[in-house]
Amino acid sequence: LSHYQGNLTEFDRGVSWLSENLTFDVDARVNLFECNIRLLGGLISAHILAKDYSSQNKDGVYQNQLLHLAENLGRRFLPAFETPTGLPYAWINLKYGVMENETTETSTSGCGSLILEMGALSRLTGDSRYEAAALRALRKLWSMRSSLNLVGSTLDVLSGNWIEYSSGIGAGVDSFYEYLIKAYILFGSDEYWDMFHSAYLAVQKYFRHGPWYHEADIRTGEATHWQLTSLQAFWPGVQTLLGDVAAANLSHREFYNVWQRFGVLPERY
Repeated sequence: LSHYQGNLTEFDRGVSWLSENLTFDVDARVNLFECNIRLLGGLISAHILAKDYSSQNKDGVYQNQLLHLAENLGRRFLPAFETPTGLPYAWINLKYGVMENETTETSTSGCGSLILEMGALSRLTGDSRYEAAALRALRKLWSMRSSLNLVGSTLDVLSGNWIEYSSGIGAGVDSFYEYLIKAYILFGSDEYWDMFHSAYLAVQKYFRHGPWYHEADIRTGEATHWQLTSLQAFWPGVQTLLGDVAAANLSHREFYNVWQRFGVLPERY
């Protein structure tokens, strides 16, 4: 167990405490995307760590408690996807599902960054509903792309129409790109690679200006906002994963220079 450097006693206590005290049966309106990446993702990741640890430890007594919690949460997500388009509502009540008069506006990130966690949940439980719902939403989103292979930043889940045509690699869109390449790496399906590759080439063609990335109208490719936003900071990481290291290095250097100037990466520059 030499590569397990963590405090295993405390980890065991945490697992026990969560399995006895955590419930998602609460009257709370939550953001689907945020709950997916943090709560569902956290539970699934911790479950996989616990399984690894348990299988290598003769005293391993882990009983999949975290996976059961993840499944309970995932089931509460499913009503959000019951729309004519398959695009999920951005907000859902954990106890009661989609609330009356709920907003139908959501972001590209919100619809397109669910496949890793929900796909993993399906693979771990054998229940295909989670992956199917996330993939249906992702395919619908991709089918809405412009003739330039660009996606907007906000849309309506009932009509499947774009609300905001100005888009970039920052807020509202960022993790859509990240999840496409990571889904390809995790699940190995060429469908994810084909989407990512087309989207990446379009980003490089229409959003990139030297080492910087501006925003543009997805219909025309015309620049709309010339700004660096802090949520673009993940991009060099995605490029490194892809192997486009030269491009990653250029942008990373510029981002770092801005960071040095202000002592922090500003939300908008």
